[in-house]
Amino acid sequence: MPSDAQTILTVCMIAAGVLAVMHLFASRIRNETLIHDLKIEVANLRNEYTRQLRILYGEDQEGGDIEIIDESGAPPEALPMADSQDQGASGEPAAAEAA
Repeated sequence: MPSDAQTILTVCMIAAGVLAVMHLFASRIRNETLIHDLKIEVANLRNEYTRQLRILYGEDQEGGDIEIIDESGAPPEALPMADSQDQGASGEPAAAEAA
């Protein structure tokens, strides 16, 4: 039969284990919350940057050649070029002159 000291020690060890598991869960939840908040901040910054690019290049708020990067963070295929660079000397698109 265990003595009182052994019983108290066992109970303390069990309590310490429960507290350690609770701390683990609390840390995991805190980290997930921080990651979520950072993702929201990144999305807001990307939207603000896109808005500033549209203002800089004179594009309207609804359309334009600027691509919005999706949640995966993949960069767009290519940056949009100004319309004047795509046109030949006659003002027609370069592809039409070759035809």
